[in-house]
Amino acid sequence: VLTEGTNSTILPIYEFAAHYLVKALKEEVGDKQRIRLLDLGSGTGAGSSRLVNFYSGESITCIEQSSAMLRVALYKFCELKQKDEEKLVKEVGQLFEGSIPERLVAYWQDKRNEMIDRKGTVHFVEGDLREIESLVRGEYDGAIANHSLHWLDQDLLSFFTSFYDVLK
Repeated sequence: VLTEGTNSTILPIYEFAAHYLVKALKEEVGDKQRIRLLDLGSGTGAGSSRLVNFYSGESITCIEQSSAMLRVALYKFCELKQKDEEKLVKEVGQLFEGSIPERLVAYWQDKRNEMIDRKGTVHFVEGDLREIESLVRGEYDGAIANHSLHWLDQDLLSFFTSFYDVLK
């Protein structure tokens, strides 16, 4: 089963792609003891949650340019303070004219329940992938990019040149 429950209803293409990206990464990187991974353009964390499930307890760094998407990821990964959680829920509720759809609430809660024991294993960085060398330190064993690199447009080649320098 690729996806289950609410996830497959709300974000089918992202969950589907994340499953295969992480599977391919695992085949390439293998089962190393200590591994450092990147989720490039992580959005709200569809790929990141898959990485955590494959590489529990490892170092995963998520890079996202959109502060709004990053805040949702932080919420799903139990990394927001209570007051920030309440503010996020209120803001999203306003987008839906006062009431967040039950499916979205269920999806977020499912993700939060999955991530509660993994709090602190995923690190979030807000920034533009074009500046990857200034966003991360050290070398990484691998990365995924789930529906994100197309945003780099004409800067894609220079991104890959810089990205090469952060991989082992």
